[in-house]
Amino acid sequence: MRKKFFCFLFAVLTFLLTAPVFVLNAVAQANGVKVPTGTGLPDRPVRAVLVDVVKWLMATIGFAAVIFIIVSGIQYITAAGDERRAETAKKNLMYSIGGLVIALLAYVIIYTIDQILGGGGQSPPAPTISV
Repeated sequence: MRKKFFCFLFAVLTFLLTAPVFVLNAVAQANGVKVPTGTGLPDRPVRAVLVDVVKWLMATIGFAAVIFIIVSGIQYITAAGDERRAETAKKNLMYSIGGLVIALLAYVIIYTIDQILGGGGQSPPAPTISV
């Protein structure tokens, strides 16, 4: 119960911390805010930076999920009939798959919010998992 609460709390906090960036970006573009030049900062828009960060996070989470799924499979194989170890491996596998599903849902939610706020007419790039 406690673990589920912390997972839910993490998801809510992540959403609350990232949503204002999209809102501020949309408001700034709608009001024609000019970005200062010659500051030494990159000229890329905030949206492009966030897309790169999300791509990197998705690749990292996907890679970690695949590793955890493989480790869970090895745990299950090496349980050698021990019910307790087999159950632990099954639970780890379910948590790994659940984490992967949550990560994919987060990806969909972020891009849906971006499209609703007018972040661009292009479809989001497909997540890639580099192994």
